[in-house]
Amino acid sequence: MSTFKEKVNSSRIGRLVTNKYFIFFVIVLLYVLFFNKNSVINYFHTRQDNKIIEREKENYIKMIEETDAKINELVTNKESLEKFARENYQFIEEGEDLYIIKENE
Repeated sequence: MSTFKEKVNSSRIGRLVTNKYFIFFVIVLLYVLFFNKNSVINYFHTRQDNKIIEREKENYIKMIEETDAKINELVTNKESLEKFARENYQFIEEGEDLYIIKENE
């Protein structure tokens, strides 16, 4: 009569599973893939975060370009500067009256 251990060791897979080097390799592989600080899970989370940050970076670059264009327009065109000052800061020329009408919100 053969024992369970003999049956397991007689098959190729059984010898592989009971091999101490194979077991050590599997444990190290599991540690590296899932439990390490540089695990596969952390890698994919970091990649996802990186994509989000890249999109935000592109949006900020567009905003900076638009702001630079507005600043250039204000610096080079006196009429646009005057219009901007009147609309945003309620600047008036001497002798003018300013009426501020607040809308109900």
